[in-house]
Amino acid sequence: MKGGRGFTLVETAVALAVFASIGLAVLVALQISARSTMISDEQATALRLARQQIEYVQSQPYDAINDPPLYVLLPDMPSGYSIATPIVVRLDPGNDGLLDDDGLQRITVAVNRDNRTVLTLTDYKVQT
Repeated sequence: MKGGRGFTLVETAVALAVFASIGLAVLVALQISARSTMISDEQATALRLARQQIEYVQSQPYDAINDPPLYVLLPDMPSGYSIATPIVVRLDPGNDGLLDDDGLQRITVAVNRDNRTVLTLTDYKVQT
């Protein structure tokens, strides 16, 4: 081409650097989005498992003296998840020092995935 002027090497290098930066930013955003989705899914699964375990403990008859049954093996436990044995604490809101729990027990359940705690959930059981 006579008299035609093309792009210089510097202009081409700058254009490539700009496009590479934009591409890298898009890849990083996709990676962050995928990681957020995985964490959200993990939290939702852990919450479902913890609620199931707490509901099981709450469904058992209230007993102010004996320890309640604490654990049921959930049939649909996802791979890698486990539930720590629920902790049931007898509370004494009346501060009367007696052995009864004044009709209130605190239930704490921890859900683990791959040997790390994902979620700890606390709820209460009330004598009706």
